Amino acid sequence: MRIRKVDFFHGALTNVLLNKGFEVSILEGHPEGVYKLKRDGEEFVVYSKYLSAPSSKRKEKSIRWSFSFRPEEVARIRELDDEFGNCHVAIVGSYGNRPGGELIVLDMDELTRCIGGLELHESYWIVVLRRKHYRTRVYGNALKRSEAFIPKMKVMGVHVDEGALEGEVLE
Repeated sequence: MRIRKVDFFHGALTNVLLNKGFEVSILEGHPEGVYKLKRDGEEFVVYSKYLSAPSSKRKEKSIRWSFSFRPEEVARIRELDDEFGNCHVAIVGSYGNRPGGELIVLDMDELTRCIGGLELHESYWIVVLRRKHYRTRVYGNALKRSEAFIPKMKVMGVHVDEGALEGEVLE
């Protein structure tokens, strides 16, 4: 039996979620990569995307994954949020030939901050930026790189003290 590359990424995401104490189920009637999560009496819906390798070159000081979203995908995410509430977008970036990768989970406010409001575009994109000695940041077609922010990741139980990171500036 052949295993598709996409199954590795969905498996990695599912494994991380299970290890964080979530009950994970596939949301029936929706495309692959949409999950319903439960933990501590709260329910979440997660739409997931992945990249199998960074978009940046090895010689650069930072690692960058550029995720593109078609207008239909953004519409689907917004429909999920309207239907179920508490929708999040999980983006998984592999290091490529090296083991490991990055997982970022954006809430709807963070997603909108990256890609803009309800206006229609031909395409949307989000960049995940990982630089040595800095926290992972995100930005998108609605933000400049200099406006990249650290995702809160509240749903994952990660608490970011934004005040403590004020002096941390990306070049």
